Amino acid sequence: LFGGYTYENAGRYNAGAASIDEDVSEVNISWIEGRVEVEYHDGDEIVLQEKASGKLTRKAELRWLVDDDTLYVKPTSAAIDAILSLHCS
Repeated sequence: LFGGYTYENAGRYNAGAASIDEDVSEVNISWIEGRVEVEYHDGDEIVLQEKASGKLTRKAELRWLVDDDTLYVKPTSAAIDAILSLHCS
């Protein structure tokens, strides 16, 4: 349970922005509020960035997990107005 939002295997997820260089063929984004931007870039990794109107605590940061070849991205609170940017090569 993170900020009133629950999902399976929550304890396996990483917190916060990241550069992910694992093999990913699918992206599954579950986002409650705010914009989600998916952009192409020339790098070899997937870059997850999160911007919010205020400072995010570790508890409030996005969560992500690569399971098999799927990247899962989850929010932690419906009350946070955030922008998720995903840069893919």
